[in-house]
Amino acid sequence: MKPLKVYLSPTAKRQYLKIIEYLDGNWPYKVKVSFQEKFDGKINQISKNPRSCPESIEAKGIFKAVVEKHNSFYYRIRQDEIEVLIIVDNRQDPDHTKEKIKHSG
Repeated sequence: MKPLKVYLSPTAKRQYLKIIEYLDGNWPYKVKVSFQEKFDGKINQISKNPRSCPESIEAKGIFKAVVEKHNSFYYRIRQDEIEVLIIVDNRQDPDHTKEKIKHSG
């Protein structure tokens, strides 16, 4: 199977840039680079194997990809592409995450 194209929703793009900005301003450079590498690695993984992450308990048809201890993203599989809906901090209230998923698409 050919890898699927993965794109970030406008919300996910804003969240990603916010995380990078935070890491850039508050942590050593290597922490930011490590996050980017882990994020890109997870994007590559789901591109090649879209169902390699578990389906979310918050919403049917939405999958949860854990990037690292503090961050995950939720995505859905379209016919020939994958949309990353939101990026979340794993420490936040699960009800808040469910609301964000509901409003993301």
